[in-house]
Order: sequence, then C-alpha cells, then structure tokens
Amino acid sequence: MHVAQHTWSPADGWRPARPSGDADLVLAFVPPDADPATAVASAAALAEAFPRAVRVTCTAGGQIAGTRVLDDVAVVTAVRFDATRVRAAATHHRE
Repeated sequence: MHVAQHTWSPADGWRPARPSGDADLVLAFVPPDADPATAVASAAALAEAFPRAVRVTCTAGGQIAGTRVLDDVAVVTAVRFDATRVRAAATHHRE
C-alpha cells in the first residue's frame, strides 16, 4: 500500500505538487463553509488529478494534513493498493 497526502486550494492549487494520479482510492476532506464555486473547483481538480480512482469527499471542520490542522484548504489522501480492487457504493438517507 502506498499513501500520499496533498492539499488543494483555489489560490495555491496542489501542494506539495500536482499528484501523479495513480491512486485507487482518494479521500478528500473539505471545509464545511466552502463556497459552491470552491467546491466545484475542488471536485474538478480531484477528477483531473485522479481520473481512475474512487473519490470520496466529505466536509470536515479543520482538515488534518500530517501533524497539522488546516482550515480553508482541501486535504487529500491518495491510496494505491498493490493487490486490492476498490469499488464504491452509495446510499440515500431520509430523515
């Protein structure tokens, strides 16, 4: 298993650098108060950087990158498995 972590923001783009895109699973944590344009740009950046990965995004109050807690950026953890296939499923919850 190989894990890489990146941050993304509309102002700075990818940090430390644009990901290679060879992940199987991408977990993205974005600020809950991100404006809609930022959310759309974030999703587009993820799709472009990780076209073959299963991408899961959720909001989080204070995103954790390594040992730091960050605000106003998306924190992206990309995982590539050596011998595991990843599939996604979705469900709708009604209150």
